[in-house]
Amino acid sequence: MSSLIGVIVGVILNQISVLIFSRRAERERILMANMSSRLSAYSNIYSALLDYQLYYSQFVDYGNEFIVHEDPKDFAPLSSLEELTRAYNKNEIWIHESSKAKISEVLQLSSYCVNLAIWIKDPNNIDMINEVEKKANSMLKLIEDAKKHIIKVNGLEKLDQHSQKLLK
Repeated sequence: MSSLIGVIVGVILNQISVLIFSRRAERERILMANMSSRLSAYSNIYSALLDYQLYYSQFVDYGNEFIVHEDPKDFAPLSSLEELTRAYNKNEIWIHESSKAKISEVLQLSSYCVNLAIWIKDPNNIDMINEVEKKANSMLKLIEDAKKHIIKVNGLEKLDQHSQKLLK
């Protein structure tokens, strides 16, 4: 009789441990799936930021002959902004609140830049053309800050530091 009770207790304990293990495994699976989606979202947004940065870099540093420049009269960031906005809206659900704030800063200045592009098309506002390089420099700084934030929030700084330690 006591051996039957021992077997029953053993089976019950085994089932409890299997249940605990399966719940833990399910939580880890969900966590990893969400982390994968988050990393993919950040990758898409980072790529859009790089494209946006490339656009604005054409309107700065006019004294440097090694950089391809665009005429400030051709400043028209709307299509580039639409690409960034599309990437952000598609992936917003997956990103951290602090990342949303950083990208919102870029989008806010972008609104002014779109208006600036409209204003400089008017011959009466030709003096506004000098603002293009100033705003492009401001935008490049915000984009760089947002990129650094994305690297940091995804733990890539720590990953790089760890890799450097392994290489030494």
